[in-house]
Amino acid sequence: MKMMVVILLCLALLLPVGGCGLRKKVSEEISEKITEGILEQVAGENVDIDLEGESITIEGEEGEFTIGGSEWPKGKAADLIPRFDKGTITATMSTDEGCWITIEEVEEDDFNGYVEALKGAGFTENSQESSFGDQQRMYSAQAAGKGAVSVVYMLENKLMQINFEVAEE
Repeated sequence: MKMMVVILLCLALLLPVGGCGLRKKVSEEISEKITEGILEQVAGENVDIDLEGESITIEGEEGEFTIGGSEWPKGKAADLIPRFDKGTITATMSTDEGCWITIEEVEEDDFNGYVEALKGAGFTENSQESSFGDQQRMYSAQAAGKGAVSVVYMLENKLMQINFEVAEE
């Protein structure tokens, strides 16, 4: 009997609000809490998850990781390299020790321009430039007092990935 009362109460509460979007919001909140609970089990209790739009942001003691993020990351590491404003940012990770950024819809000339911007910002020590036929381009270098950067560009799918590690003090 108690179970029937609980079911009827749930139906009475949820059916009238179906048209106003509240049911969707409640569903999203429940999904977020379940996902956060799973991540806390894996990564520890100091994890915060934010499901917003088409992206997921996970924030923990070591920094923030966003999947589907569309903005240049903020923070110590990302502030030490030139900003890239072309293409579409699809994923980012940023901590005080480093950052990783994936950008789609990048033209080869824009990749080459970014390599020049890195050189202009002092990323010229121990530099290496590689070309793998018509498939991939890569540049990596260090800058005194900043750290090490590597940029990989895949020609076929116009994808660029930036990886940066802050120099140890």
